[in-house]
Amino acid sequence: MFDVMITVASAEALSGNVEEARRWFERLRTETRHRSISAIFLMDDMGDDPAWGPWVDGARLAGFPVTDEEALAAAN
Repeated sequence: MFDVMITVASAEALSGNVEEARRWFERLRTETRHRSISAIFLMDDMGDDPAWGPWVDGARLAGFPVTDEEALAAAN
């Protein structure tokens, strides 16, 4: 289910609908205990693998953390 939410959110962001993407990522945040999309999939940094590029780019456009380090920085 989280993969669908990330896909929709990222697609919205990449289509220019950043506010809608933020709503989807906020929903994701409320439904998971993880702070970043990398943590959801037990990865250190999804940005290291180009296969995840659309998710990474969409999340960053919407201001959603890709890594736990980004989540910590945003919290401070």
